[in-house]
Amino acid sequence: MTHRLVIAAIQANPTVGAIAANEKLARERIAEAHAAGADIALFSELFLTGYPPEDLALKPALWAAGKAAVERLALVTKDSCAALVGLIWPAEGPGRKPGTPWPSWPMAK
Repeated sequence: MTHRLVIAAIQANPTVGAIAANEKLARERIAEAHAAGADIALFSELFLTGYPPEDLALKPALWAAGKAAVERLALVTKDSCAALVGLIWPAEGPGRKPGTPWPSWPMAK
């Protein structure tokens, strides 16, 4: 039996700080990737927050907006391909100062 995994590397131009617009762009690219037969849509570092976020990365409101966007994208991916979407997330775990901004790629599925 042959198994395959198709990954769509998403190349798009998100806007710094525009979480809602970047989420909409991600939804469009996820739909395109799914239609093309992808199993996973892989987005760039900090796609939802935009790059470079500079001082915006320190704002908990940006983290919360990014988390909410990922949760909504997870609903979209239920009937589509999975997505790895980059954003700023507060640091957690050993060796990381809690609440420090950290680039992350949560999986939406």
